[in-house]
Amino acid sequence: MLESPIILLANRIEPTIFGLPFLIAWVLIWWSFCTIIFFIAYKLNWGRGKKHIP
Repeated sequence: MLESPIILLANRIEPTIFGLPFLIAWVLIWWSFCTIIFFIAYKLNWGRGKKHIP
């Protein structure tokens, strides 16, 4: 989503989000979203099998 075609369409009118230019706000929002997802994945040990207790 960081490099989607939506960015090209939105740059025509120079919108702002929270006082930031759209491109900067777009990247920061997606960066925050991905960071939160990776943190949740780290805490829940996604991708690791359960440890076998002999």
